[in-house]
Amino acid sequence: MKGGPVVLSILSGGVHSPYKNYAEDPELRNSYSIKNAADSAGYFNDLFFDRMAKQHSNLGINFVHASPGFVASNWGTEMPFFLKGPIRLMQKMGKSTDKCAGFMVDPILASASGDKLKME
Repeated sequence: MKGGPVVLSILSGGVHSPYKNYAEDPELRNSYSIKNAADSAGYFNDLFFDRMAKQHSNLGINFVHASPGFVASNWGTEMPFFLKGPIRLMQKMGKSTDKCAGFMVDPILASASGDKLKME
């Protein structure tokens, strides 16, 4: 919506797998694993923002999912040496923090001006 406010969600942005046990075990009491925790967090985040975007009272609000991918930040500097080394090497392949910031800000600026979003 041109000139409307923007709600930007960066929690996996649809990149995760669907959480298959959402009806039987929404709280992960019986099926906890790292994968299920990640999938359920992304899944419920997607459902929440989809529901918010469809509410009539929110028609003037732009809801945007973003998935910046792997970012070459200083994350991992506090890890033990045997993890820090590989993480720091892999970060050479990630996008820069500046590029990530531009990617995150683009939907906000595009919504304010009415321009189309750039999709990478």
